[in-house]
Amino acid sequence: MKRKILFFIVAVIFLSITITSIITLVLMKEQYLGQIENSLITDCELINSFLMEADYHDPHFNFDGHANSFSEDIGARVTFIDTEGTVIGDSEVEKRHLKQMENHRYREEVDEAFKGEIGKGIRKSSTIGIDYMYIALAFGKDGHVDGVTRIAFPLYQLKQINSQIGASILIASIVALLSAVTIGVLYSGRVTRPIVHLTEYAQKISEGRYEEKVYIKTGDEIEVLGDALNEMGRRLNASIEKLVENNSKLSSILFSMKEAMLAIDMDYRVIMINHAAKELFHIDDEALGHHLLKVVRNNQLHMAFQDILQEQYIGEREIGYRDNEILKIHTSYIYSEKDHSKIGVLALVENITQIKRLENMRKDFVANVSHELKTPLTSISGFIETLQSGAAEDPKVRKRFLDIVSIETSRLKRLIEDLLILSDIESGKVVDKDEQINVNQGIEEVLTLLDNEICKKNIKINKDFPEENIIMKKGNADRFKQMILNVIDNAIKYSYENGCIEISLIESRDKFSITVKDEGIGISHENLPRLFERFYRVDSARSKKAGGTGLGLAIVKHIVILFEGTIQVESEEGKGTTFKITLPR
Repeated sequence: MKRKILFFIVAVIFLSITITSIITLVLMKEQYLGQIENSLITDCELINSFLMEADYHDPHFNFDGHANSFSEDIGARVTFIDTEGTVIGDSEVEKRHLKQMENHRYREEVDEAFKGEIGKGIRKSSTIGIDYMYIALAFGKDGHVDGVTRIAFPLYQLKQINSQIGASILIASIVALLSAVTIGVLYSGRVTRPIVHLTEYAQKISEGRYEEKVYIKTGDEIEVLGDALNEMGRRLNASIEKLVENNSKLSSILFSMKEAMLAIDMDYRVIMINHAAKELFHIDDEALGHHLLKVVRNNQLHMAFQDILQEQYIGEREIGYRDNEILKIHTSYIYSEKDHSKIGVLALVENITQIKRLENMRKDFVANVSHELKTPLTSISGFIETLQSGAAEDPKVRKRFLDIVSIETSRLKRLIEDLLILSDIESGKVVDKDEQINVNQGIEEVLTLLDNEICKKNIKINKDFPEENIIMKKGNADRFKQMILNVIDNAIKYSYENGCIEISLIESRDKFSITVKDEGIGISHENLPRLFERFYRVDSARSKKAGGTGLGLAIVKHIVILFEGTIQVESEEGKGTTFKITLPR
């Protein structure tokens, strides 16, 4: 910028000097030629005045001598020409050579003089080869033209004057150019310095450094421009900060959303995606700008979006996903703020596999509960109706029927109690008591409660406990006993008479395990995965006969989860089952 301004200043000054010099030379030349012309006209009139007084008709009148005399006086060439155009006297040509000179009648200035005008002309003399200014005036007496007096002034002095003037102008031009360069450097530096500051500030703005300021104090438009740029930077900074804040909020909201959010344009290219969607679709790479199929690689999802874009279908739909998962998609169009045209589709994707599974479990649970309640109630209702029909009159029949009603009522009561326990555990209504639990003592108390059942089947209990009691530092003692009771009771129910049950305790630094092993009927391999489901019975008839509700092991599993422990089961059909519960101390 500085070089351009300097070049412009020097060029303008140089052009101005050149034009001024040309005009000066032309004007000085014209002035010089005008002065010479006037002087020559005056000299020519004086010579003609002399001739008017002289007797030039005398054959002995010496025109050539007078020409030489006048030439010495005025410092110019003097020529006399008669009416025929013959040179009769010339200060530059000897008299004997006059006859050899060409006829001058039709020379421009001579011809004009014979016409009564002042003859003028500038040309190179064909006789001596020098540029001359020619002035010619006719002379004569009594109104009769007798000849022409012509004065020729050599113009080589004009060249000398032009050279001197040119040299002076050249020196002045050099001085002016040097001055112009000096002034240009200083001025351009003054002009470009704020422009450089403005350029640096604009560069900082482009780099995102909006807090910077530019200070220009020139008192002109550049200062106004600097103030405008500062204001622009301030507004940009405010706008960018607001955009960053909004983007940060949007990113935080998108990141915090549990639902997967995905937005595509009309060409199926991803324009927005949140963290939940990346986790759901297992996306590790950058997804923005890529085609939906490349990002998600699921034809059903792509077809769902295709239906939405092509068939104008907006709403909810469910699709299958990998590993038998089910996704629910909530969709809506994305509209442009300018013309409200559709520019894409926004989808909220929810993995409802667990919800569907829970719904199915709830349906199964309701069906199972209904069935489990219906059986004893039907039995009770039937026996009551029989008693009411007259069977109550027979003491033996009445006693047998009432015993059956009592058994069914007890089973119904146990079922309801187990359902309430399971409901309390799952709903979080169980109070986590911060009390220490003596594991050895708790197991002994449970064995005492089950002593009658153990004796009825003549089952031998083998205990392998450490010498020192194992203390569980934090827990709910009632739930712990419920868990142990259900596991040992289950082992008793499915053990053969005269069988054996082994109960062992093993402790480590931060946890301990309880193992209950029986020698009962065992469980087939295909039934093991469903063992902890509600109302699931390996042998339904045997379980009901033993008084089981089908909820015991489900309660055990939930109590173990409540204690942040694990439960494992190993079984072989016909050889027995082993339960291993591991809990933190």
